[in-house]
Amino acid sequence: MKKSIGIIFLMLTASVFAGSISGSVLAPGSSTDSAFVIVFHDFESLSDSGLYYSMAGPPAYNYTVADPELIDAFDFHVMAIMLTGAMPASGSPAGQYPSNPIQLTGGSIAGIDVPVDTIGDIHGHITYSGPIDSVMIGVYDGYPLLFGMPPTLESSHHITSLDYTIDEIPAGPKSFRAWIDGNGNGMFDSTAVYEEVYTWYVNETGGMTGVGGGFTTSVNMELPYENIGESNPRPEVFGVNCFPNPFNAAATILVYGSGQEMDLDVYDMLGNKVETLIDNVIIDGITALRWNPSEDLAGGTYLLKVKGNGITKTKSIIYLK
Repeated sequence: MKKSIGIIFLMLTASVFAGSISGSVLAPGSSTDSAFVIVFHDFESLSDSGLYYSMAGPPAYNYTVADPELIDAFDFHVMAIMLTGAMPASGSPAGQYPSNPIQLTGGSIAGIDVPVDTIGDIHGHITYSGPIDSVMIGVYDGYPLLFGMPPTLESSHHITSLDYTIDEIPAGPKSFRAWIDGNGNGMFDSTAVYEEVYTWYVNETGGMTGVGGGFTTSVNMELPYENIGESNPRPEVFGVNCFPNPFNAAATILVYGSGQEMDLDVYDMLGNKVETLIDNVIIDGITALRWNPSEDLAGGTYLLKVKGNGITKTKSIIYLK
């Protein structure tokens, strides 16, 4: 019996302490810039940790991402970004592994090759029962989120089918908004007296998805209104997320709202308030902010608590110090 327990323990420790994902970045033939490889999972397991990275340099562009938390039985995604300057920008080569998600076997997996390109496409389904000619999708550059700023609009597209495809989008991390173009001007309109109905694409990474070479996750959104008018209620958007998670210096906090007055506070696991990040601020869409914990704050698990309109949502985050 003791021998069996020892064997099981060795198997578990081998899985925990030797997890690795390896492969190559399939870069354009003349590339001389380094690539940044990111591995992440659904952020709903492993205590919400799950962002791992490595560099891959020319000419082979081989990489290995190793971490104790890369273990079997969890879904992982692999993304690569080419650093064509001091920081990547929209249109820098990027892409995802075509067969995401992947699962490790025996604590490791090899041959995860990631193609990158300067352009890509998205596809998906819009759930909406009204006239299709009024539906539009906005494509937003996600790189500003790395600096604690909201994503910026890159392009807007009329949708001719509820099952849609948008081609030739500059590569990189993106956010997406679908809306009803009620006045037909091709732009999203929001004023004190009139706002067009909209919804943001939301997924496990805060509404972000990678566009470029390889596989692109379907971008599905729901517009649950049939007859759109100025008196329609707005879709309820409310939540908070953190990127990366865990973090060891500063974190980008994403707050989602649809015109509510919101508060955002950080609490420790004993229920003590650590810091107030937002106090009675109206949040409309996605707001990003950088949080640099104070030097005397201990590492550990904390809770982001966002409140507004009588609703409270929390997100656990891990501060590595």
